[in-house]
Order: sequence, then C-alpha cells, then structure tokens
Amino acid sequence: MSLLDPHRDFGGALSYLHSVYPAGIDDQDKPDVLAMLAFLADKAGEEEQARELAVDYFETYKDNDPGFNYLNDALLREFVVFWGGWKRTYPLITNILFLERPDESESFPPLSLEVGLDLMNPGYYKISRGERVLEGGFWQAGYHILRLPVTSAYEGADRADFDLDLRTGAMVVRKRISIVIGIQESPTPTLLPKRSNSARDPIRLPRQVEGEVSLYIGDKLILTSKKLSSRPSPIVFKLPGPSAPGTKPYMAPRKDDPILNQVSILDAVATIYDVLKDLGKKKKAASAEAPAYQKTAQRAFSFTRAASDGSAVRIKASVSLETGTAAVLIE
Repeated sequence: MSLLDPHRDFGGALSYLHSVYPAGIDDQDKPDVLAMLAFLADKAGEEEQARELAVDYFETYKDNDPGFNYLNDALLREFVVFWGGWKRTYPLITNILFLERPDESESFPPLSLEVGLDLMNPGYYKISRGERVLEGGFWQAGYHILRLPVTSAYEGADRADFDLDLRTGAMVVRKRISIVIGIQESPTPTLLPKRSNSARDPIRLPRQVEGEVSLYIGDKLILTSKKLSSRPSPIVFKLPGPSAPGTKPYMAPRKDDPILNQVSILDAVATIYDVLKDLGKKKKAASAEAPAYQKTAQRAFSFTRAASDGSAVRIKASVSLETGTAAVLIE
C-alpha cells in the first residue's frame, strides 16, 4: 500500500479501505482487510472505531489470525504488537450449545437448562436476565457451564433472554444469549386420570436408604461410615449366626464374660486400615467420574398440561439457542 510505505498516511489508507470494503473485496481477503482497518483506525487515533472493527473481526472470524506478509518489517512489527494485544485479552465466546445428559428425561418441562461454552481468554463474567443478576465471578480460559432458568417460559412466552457480560481491563463485552421456545398443543385433548385417595393405591416414591457402619474397640467408637442411596432397593434381613461357641444360636453373648468380649488389637488396626483404604479408593473413583454430556443445538420436550376444564392437553416444546452480536461497553 503506497499510502503506508514510505509516507505512513494511516488516515488516508483508512479512508481508502473503507471506500472499497466490503463490496470491492473478495471473500477470501475480507478477514485480512477487516483486521487492517482496525489497525489503521488505531494508528490514526480512532480508538472507538478500532475497537468496533476488532470486535467485529473476532465475532465473525473467531480466533483465526489474519496474514500481512506484504507489509514491510516496521509496519509488520507494529501490527503484530497491536493484534497480539487483542488476541491476549479479547474474551471470545465460541461453541455455545445445550448440554444434555443421556439419562435426562424429556417427558416434562425442565425449570432450567444447561448451556456450555468455550472462552478464549480469562476474565470476569456476569450473567443476568433483565435487571436480575443470576451469577457472576471469574472465569479462566476454557470450557464453562451456565444453568439458565426458564421458569414459566412454557406458559405462552416464546423466548428467554440473558445477557452475558465479560470484562477484561476497562472493556466489557456483552453477549446476548436467547433460549427460543416453540409450543405446539395437541388438537385432541385427553382426559386426565383421576387421582385416587384410597390407601390401597398410594403414590410410590423412590425410597432413600441410609446405611451406617460403626467400628468399636470395647466401648470406644473408632470409625463411622454413612452411605445414602436414592435408588429403590429391596430390604433384606440377614439373621446372624451363633455368637460364640457354647452359646445358643441367634443369641447375644454374655456381656459379663471377658473371654467372649475380648478383641485383638492387631485385628482391629488391620480392619481400620482396610476400611480407610476402601473409602479412599471409592472417594477417588467418585471424584474422577465426570458427568457425561451431549452437546446439541436444540432440545425437545413432550409433556401433559392440565386445562381449565379438567382435561389434559399434550404439549410439544422445541427449544433452540440464539446468540446476538457482541456489544462493547466502556466504564
């Protein structure tokens, strides 16, 4: 570009590129020209314009780097410094998708949906819906999960809008995330089954079972372990065998007989060691298990909703994601 070498007329070069971009530029060259426009605007002192052009580049072409091999060494070094600063600080968000668990039921409308995203650079974040702040904090670069509430979104509202603000330095980039919900009601209502109040027809719920194992040496409690399970499990009673030789079956030993109540210290220590080792292994195995998610751009739910006349209407809800153009806020 003759305007830059040797005259370094950044303002003239900026005006020229604006006159030919984007209509007069080939599609394959548009990323390079857009990045050059941001660089020229910065060198010409147009900071706000440079910021808008750089944000436009990242939101359009993500983290793909432009190329400027035709620049001379001095200009290329200045461009690398300018562009490297943006690459290190811009909080680019990519791959915004729903997260669906394989065992998650789709027969009822969820009150919240999980959304996953990739963040290119670390920064402070805040997710809000209108004036209400849902959560905030600091994110490192990498993958993150948001839980977005959609309560009452199935009662006629067609979308739920959320604003994700990401701050790096004095710049705040706001990204709009919208959950779009389509409702389709079945044309043929079906009657709801009447709820029985009879004691012979109770509502069966999953039974929570809590187990506790205690280890004693004499009257001293050494270790207690509890486990809670929400899965239904059969109740099995195991009858103990004879307590000791010479006693009647299924009867506790006499507490006043020291021979029958003695405990080996070595056996107790070995038992404690084995229990602690097993608990440590189970804890490590549980912490190593990561939740299995399936990434998807759309979700679908089918459920029944009661109508005012006592009938049931079959509802089919399709849920999709939309992301708006990023806006830059300066505080």
